[in-house]
Parts: sequence; structure tokens; C-alpha cells
Amino acid sequence: MELFNEYYNSRLQFCMDIFSLAAGKPVMSEQDIRAIAEAHSFGDPSGVAEVLAFLTEYGFIQTANGGYKTAADFKAFVPPLNRLEREYLADICGSAEAALFIGEPLRAALASSGGNGSLYGRILRQNTAGKKGEVRAFGHGVFRAILRAIYERRTVAHTYVTNADKNVIREAELAPYRLEYNVFDGRWWAIFYSADEHRTIKAKLENILEARPGRAHGITEETVENAIKRLLAKEPVELRINNVRNVLERCFILFEHSYGLTGESLGGSRYVMRFRYFTFDKNDIVKKLLYLGEHVVATAPEAIREGVAECLRGGGGLGGG
Repeated sequence: MELFNEYYNSRLQFCMDIFSLAAGKPVMSEQDIRAIAEAHSFGDPSGVAEVLAFLTEYGFIQTANGGYKTAADFKAFVPPLNRLEREYLADICGSAEAALFIGEPLRAALASSGGNGSLYGRILRQNTAGKKGEVRAFGHGVFRAILRAIYERRTVAHTYVTNADKNVIREAELAPYRLEYNVFDGRWWAIFYSADEHRTIKAKLENILEARPGRAHGITEETVENAIKRLLAKEPVELRINNVRNVLERCFILFEHSYGLTGESLGGSRYVMRFRYFTFDKNDIVKKLLYLGEHVVATAPEAIREGVAECLRGGGGLGGG
């Protein structure tokens, strides 16, 4: 749904991005401005020149050192939001996902900007598996600590439990590589790298009790990527897709974190998708394929095909959760 088309046509968005860039850069070069224009498919030179002339004439920007900068008396502004947009903003700020990224004071300020979320409050949010959408319970501090450690290239010292024994609290200090959200079951995962064991570890965030950024680790992206590749199955998954009821879009959503994901059109509504997978993720892939239904067929590898067939013979049940 296009919530913002009342204000954000291509020219206005072009202007807003110029203001945003100018706020953090002493001088914008012509190359900077061309890049913004092309990003909005607004690359007509005469149109760009017309907008720049308008902004200059009315005191928004001024020429400087062969480029442009914010005019001395320019005051930043925010376009007014209509009721639908205010309600949407209030609803977003009230979601569990927003609490992961935005602190309470800012969320409260944004939520009170004029809407109460009543227009969206009756929407039932479900994840892809058809369950009620929710962020699995874990501390927001855990999420932000891992995110900051990734940004600062530090280890994460944390306490955790395992699915096998929720009563025993363990400790570890590992290098975080990335955070992943699985839209299929509404679950967050953390990918860590263990320098002692030279391997990656995939952990549910709900199993991490406390976390804090530790020491700088100096582990390269290449080191982690090589460790990931060692855990990949030799033969990639290949799916043949007949795009009925947006099943192609659902495939990309479900497998978006897969390694080496590619897609190809076979003409008409037929597509093929390929990706590498971790051997320990076999059951998860089978569950997703069963959910997608008859319009998505796994043609390789045999291990995945046999997993689907076995599940169907047994009545569709797979353990785990």
C-alpha cells in the first residue's frame, strides 16, 4: 500500500534527499546530486537543473566550490503527515519489533505524534507459517548488545541456555557475525564465530539471557565466510516454481538468508531458484517446502526430495519448533 504518495512524488523525494545529504556534508558535488537523481529514476538533466534552480532561487541551497551546500538561513522542515500516516506511525511504534531498534523515549514521542493506531489495531498480524506474528521473548538489551558488537567488531560475552537443558546456564565469548530474522516462524537468530573451534555457531536469541560487547577480535569476513562454506551441503537446492498466488515472492521471503541465492525466469509464470544450505537446516527447508505447497517442487538434492516424500508418507509431521 502506498501510504506516502500524497507527498513523496519523485521530485519531492529528490529534494528531500538533497536536504538530507547537505545536512551531513559540507559541499555536495554534481556527482553526488546525479547519484541521488538516478536512485529515484529522475535522471533527466533538464529536470535536475530545474529543481536545483528552484531550490537555489528560494534559498534552500546555494552554490559553493563548484557544488552546492545548505543555504545559511535554511531551516530544516518535516512534511506534514496525514491521518492515515500518523496512525501508521503510531502502530509501528507500538510493535515489538520497533522496541528492538528504537529506545522507549523516542518511541513514545513518535507514537504521540497525532495517531493512536486505532485504524491498524484490528489487524491480525501473522507470520508466514500462519501463526500469530510475534517477536519471541528475549531482552532488548541482548539484541542491541549484539548489534553494537557487530558494528564495532567486538566479541559478545553472554550467558545462554540450550534447547536440551533450559536449567543449566552456560557462558561464552564469541565474535558475532550477523543477526537473522526467520519470517517463517517469527524467530531471531545470531550467527557467531568461535576462534577456538574455527567454526560458526547459530543460536536462537531467545536462548541468550544476557549479553555485552567484549574485546576487539580482528576476525576477518573471509575467515567467517570460509567457516560457513565448510558447513554447506555439497549439492545446492533447486526449486521449480509455478508462480500461482504469489508463491514466488513467498519463496524469496522464506529463503532470503540462504547462501548463494539465485533466481531465473523460465518463461511465463515458471521460475527456478537455487541456493546452498547447511546440512543441519534440512528439516527446516522441508517444513518450508511443505508450507509452500504443490506449486513449488524440489528437483535437487535427493536428500531434500526424500525428506519431503518421507514427511508426506508419514502424514506431514516434522519435529522441532
